[in-house]
Amino acid sequence: MADQPKTIGRYEVIELAGRGAMGMVYRARDPLIGRIVAIKVVALSPLLGEEEKREFRERFFREAQAAGGLHHPSIVTIYDVGEWDGVPYMAQEFVEGTSLSRLLKDSGPLPQERALPILRQMADALHYAHGLGVVHRDIKPDNILVDEKGRAVLTDFGVARLAASDLTRTGEVLGTPHFMSPEQVMGQEVDGRSDLFSLGVVLYLMISGQRPFHGETISSVCYQIVHAPPKPLPEETSFSPGIRFLLDRLLAKDPAGRFQSGGELAEAIDGVLSGTVSAEPSPPVTPPGEPVRVATTARVSPPVPGPAPSGPAPAKRRRGLMVGLTVALAALVGVCLLGFVVVGRLGKGVAKPVPVEDPAPPPPEGSPVLRGEPERQAAPAEVRTPEAPARKPAAPRAEPPPEAKPHKD
Repeated sequence: MADQPKTIGRYEVIELAGRGAMGMVYRARDPLIGRIVAIKVVALSPLLGEEEKREFRERFFREAQAAGGLHHPSIVTIYDVGEWDGVPYMAQEFVEGTSLSRLLKDSGPLPQERALPILRQMADALHYAHGLGVVHRDIKPDNILVDEKGRAVLTDFGVARLAASDLTRTGEVLGTPHFMSPEQVMGQEVDGRSDLFSLGVVLYLMISGQRPFHGETISSVCYQIVHAPPKPLPEETSFSPGIRFLLDRLLAKDPAGRFQSGGELAEAIDGVLSGTVSAEPSPPVTPPGEPVRVATTARVSPPVPGPAPSGPAPAKRRRGLMVGLTVALAALVGVCLLGFVVVGRLGKGVAKPVPVEDPAPPPPEGSPVLRGEPERQAAPAEVRTPEAPARKPAAPRAEPPPEAKPHKD
């Protein structure tokens, strides 16, 4: 494969279009319909045994078949797969343009007005692919093609999954560590949110010309991805709060803190482009293993008390303080009035009431009245209070005996 082949399968090779870790890409022509295609030839390590090569080829065709079912304007279309000289190849759509990595090398960082449309198209493409259960696993500038009209397309679906295969022991087809998600670096199960993290690294590179995670070795880069926050954006370049909001969400260590789908990311990008989303609170970037609180509409976490902010209080806070003081003062006055009422009632209970003698009822008509015997009146009823003990009724007053009249003989 040192010399350029004249044909690969039935396709007529025109020129070498590119070279990468996964193999080489040729610009070729399909003689049956006269269409220009891109032929990607996958390189196999010579250290693989025959059984491993056979297993790799079977997996390649299986992944290519899954990727061949994707039909989206921002995803390169796969036309055909085959085997040439014992090596599997893939015939796909040829995009007239250049890779995003080459574009960044030639022009430097992109302005926000150019970077966000590219990001928007990638969000749409990933939302479509993830909805069909296909995860790319190797989002990077080399796999994003941009044509002269600004159309961005994502390539290497299916082939990227092979990069994570344990069959590629030599590291020749290892995915690019700088763009891996934390869960991908740690060998955990990944889903579409892993692709969104990688897309956040691409956005950081597009607008700053730098990578968010640095290291002298692959191990140090992996450590930074898992445990360290991304490098601050260069201060000499101005970025809108919307860009920072997108980066904070995309580069969250925990997948739960990121955008949960490409569609959610696309809506946020539209808000930034239209100016309706400029700065929103984002979840903190927390290393794996620590809890990440994500705000939802169904569950609201209780507020955490903190130090009072310095400076004049806002108008709403001043009104709240005045209302609170008024309510507290009214409550205090009510308590005082209640105390006065209670004390007054207790004072009345202690005082001794003066008994009032009710006049005796007149005798009923027709009842005999004894002469010389005073009328007996009913004793007045005693009024008892809890504080005064009951008094004994007074003894009847003794009447003096009538004077004796002299007896006449």
